[in-house]
Amino acid sequence: MPFDYKAKTPDIALTPIIFMRWLAATVQLLSVMGADALTGVELPYIPLLMLIAAAGVANIYAMTVHKRRQVPEETVQLHLTFDILQFTGFLYFTGGTHNPFSILLLAPLAMGASLLSLFSLCVLIILTLFCLSILAFGAYPLDWQGGPPVFPPQYLHAQWVAQLAALIVISFIIWRLAMEGRRINHALQRTHAILEERRRMTALGALAAAAVHELGSPLGTIAIITRELEREITPDDPIADDIALLKTEADKCKAILADIARNPVKTFDKKEAMRLDRLVLEIASEHNHSERPVAINATSPVPENLPSITKDVNLAYGLGNFIGNAASFAKSKIDIVIEGTSEIVEITIHDDGPGFEPAVLKVIGQPYISTRESKHDHMGLGIFISISLLEATGAAVFFANHPDGGANIRIIWPRTALEALGPKR
Repeated sequence: MPFDYKAKTPDIALTPIIFMRWLAATVQLLSVMGADALTGVELPYIPLLMLIAAAGVANIYAMTVHKRRQVPEETVQLHLTFDILQFTGFLYFTGGTHNPFSILLLAPLAMGASLLSLFSLCVLIILTLFCLSILAFGAYPLDWQGGPPVFPPQYLHAQWVAQLAALIVISFIIWRLAMEGRRINHALQRTHAILEERRRMTALGALAAAAVHELGSPLGTIAIITRELEREITPDDPIADDIALLKTEADKCKAILADIARNPVKTFDKKEAMRLDRLVLEIASEHNHSERPVAINATSPVPENLPSITKDVNLAYGLGNFIGNAASFAKSKIDIVIEGTSEIVEITIHDDGPGFEPAVLKVIGQPYISTRESKHDHMGLGIFISISLLEATGAAVFFANHPDGGANIRIIWPRTALEALGPKR
């Protein structure tokens, strides 16, 4: 799908940033208190203590104002900007990049890489690189005992370049991993939402079927009484029109209930089991939404080897989505072969379309991978969701291009896993 480098991340809690700032301020305070005793270097205590106090004040402000609420990305970016500047100031008075702890300048960047969008992260990277350059060539001189250490200019420049490269590379690696994690989490949430919607429809359909059953008898009684009243009154009776209206409305109710009985929100009848090949044909008929006429042929070499199962939500939606995708790409037909042995059950879906592009075939199954990015409502989640749902039934899914052309999808279940979807005894 198209990549938006300015895409905002969801609102974020400041808790990890607050914790990191308290930890950094504690380490900084201990460093200032023990620097003279451990290294013999006398530090400029007043500016350092002011910087540490500023970190404490910023944390108290964050804890008081935000109170563990979620805050927008801009607020998080401001807090991380403060952390970068505060730690840069601390390093400025403690040796600059010669300070072994200067590598901790990566901490705010790493936090930003895991929480912010790429645009916000790049802003923080540019700021950090600028601060690092100041620290490398313009840090406050320390009062070293015996004179400061002397390094060749080549080493100082190489150290500066290495630190710049480390900050950039590590930040982008963390951002990439965090982005993939957010994408997977979003895709799983979509999968869960779709599955819950299907289950809700199932429950609603069952409720509709129960309502039809319960209301059928009272409406039948009303119809009988209405016919008796019609026979007993004369056409000029004042209530004749009311009786006729009552009969018409009762007939309308019976027609509505009959329609609900035929299609109660396309409900899944979990009590009725059918052989797998017949179930596949039913699923195919429900999911063939192609605007072009596409013939779907479902065959089984030995139908007697196939188990009888109920219409599981995961299987129906996952398999139906694959068939619907095949119908949208097929030129004229889709061949579905259902085979069963004593150990496995396999369904193969082959269409006569263009097949999978090589680049897509390498990453197929990952979220947000789609060959229809230019079209609306295709986010590249369909195949990912279908795989997730079918794997929940115990299936393994394999993708390839057929030697004769077109896409080829193999779905394989251990027979025991598929038989577990059968009617409970």
